Amino acid sequence: MLKKWLVFILLAYPMWGAAAQHVLMFEDVSGELSIEQVLSDPQRFQPTDKTAFGFSDSVFWLRIDLENPATVEQAQVIQFDFHGLEQIRNYRLTEQGFQTSEAGCLVPLAQRSMGLLLPSFHEVLMPGERRSHYVRIESSSGVDLAYSIKTVPEAYSADRRHRIIAAAVLVALATIGLYILVSGVLIGSRPHLWYSGYLILLLLTYVFESQLLHWGDRAWSGVTSILGFVVAQFFMREFFKLSPRGWPAWIPFVGLGIAMLQVFMPSS
Repeated sequence: MLKKWLVFILLAYPMWGAAAQHVLMFEDVSGELSIEQVLSDPQRFQPTDKTAFGFSDSVFWLRIDLENPATVEQAQVIQFDFHGLEQIRNYRLTEQGFQTSEAGCLVPLAQRSMGLLLPSFHEVLMPGERRSHYVRIESSSGVDLAYSIKTVPEAYSADRRHRIIAAAVLVALATIGLYILVSGVLIGSRPHLWYSGYLILLLLTYVFESQLLHWGDRAWSGVTSILGFVVAQFFMREFFKLSPRGWPAWIPFVGLGIAMLQVFMPSS
């Protein structure tokens, strides 16, 4: 039961508070269309109030129209509500062609537009100017297209608030892991020790992979995930009291070897 709640919290909290909205969206089921092919038929983009699609192999395109009704220059930010979107590319049409920028949890922070956890794209509009942005979204870990148009201070404030909530959730889960660890030490229970190790490695994998706390290299997520697999093998052997014949002792060490390869092989 505890594990189910932990997984639910990790997956659900980034999407809490996402509001329903209308978006102009096109779903590319093939995932192969270029920006030029998409724009060859403007009628592809249709209004919809469905922004959550769960797990999908499709590529989603959004047309986002920005407008500055003021009489002075105005900076606006397109900011998505869900930090778990993996790869987002923003196309901005200029006289020289398309200018592109990227965001998403699979994009290193240094290469993300604005360098924020929440996918964000910055635009400066002159008085009375209108401009369309075309956003390509690809994500195998879940798709939620909800976004909002904010000022620059609002975008940074929302990102800061999201990080604080994320950190609080992770601290709470780490505390549970440490509690299980201490309990295992006090009562001399090896299954408690292995399970607490698995939980802590799971949290580290999540932190590294999502760049949630702005520290650590994403390459380490491969190491911690494999080590989590190794620790899970030891936990299962202890918890179910499996014999070496039913659960060969060499299985965990295969995972350990893979983890070592992750350390010494350069990441792509």
